Amino acid sequence: MAEEEKKPGEGDDQPPSETVLEKQQDPDQAVFAEQAIHEYTTWILDQFRESALGAIDSLSSWIASQADPAVFDNNALFAQLNTSFMQQSLQAFGGAGSPIANALQPILSGPVDQAERQEKQASYFINEMSRAMRDATWYLRDNLQGILANQWDQIRDLAYEGSTEFIPVLHQLGLPQLNFDAAGFTAQLTATADAYRQTVPQQKEQVEEQSQTQEPKAEDEQAAKDSQQQFQDQEQTQKAS
Repeated sequence: MAEEEKKPGEGDDQPPSETVLEKQQDPDQAVFAEQAIHEYTTWILDQFRESALGAIDSLSSWIASQADPAVFDNNALFAQLNTSFMQQSLQAFGGAGSPIANALQPILSGPVDQAERQEKQASYFINEMSRAMRDATWYLRDNLQGILANQWDQIRDLAYEGSTEFIPVLHQLGLPQLNFDAAGFTAQLTATADAYRQTVPQQKEQVEEQSQTQEPKAEDEQAAKDSQQQFQDQEQTQKAS
């Protein structure tokens, strides 16, 4: 007897279709998987936020401990700190181009860019950096699924039945690492501020040199006026005689 003709999709040598797999998955497992993803993300972000804000606060402490903290109240320094802050922050979120870094970049840069232009004191500018970092972590926590919409099905599938295989994928997409280097973050910021401070004496010297070169010009102008007045006085004396 001839074998019956098999329908498409049937046979032991063919993998089940995506539709069949979806039917086999327990809906409750999907809920548990997403819950595990959100719980892990929140746990990581809580620790990262504390470390990152502490790193930024350490910059304030360093500036306050300097002999002349007022020298750091300068928008030129704010621009340099802004660059360092953004580079390190984006790197912590997977580097420029990662889905999470792309989503958080405007949240990080917006208030800091505005503070760079408007603030006059370093302490206020640094507070805006802290606020931007805090808001970025909260936004990521509350909008994780939307940010990773293109990868969410894959991440959820990796979290089924208590699996933790989703964890490295989250970090590859930009979730900060547990071993975030807060000390290195602070070191980069303080190095930027210290490098700026080294240029301040040079700037003062240039101002003093310009002032010194301008003073002789003022003296020359006054001497010329005096000579002119003396000449006019001499002419009037001669006419009177």
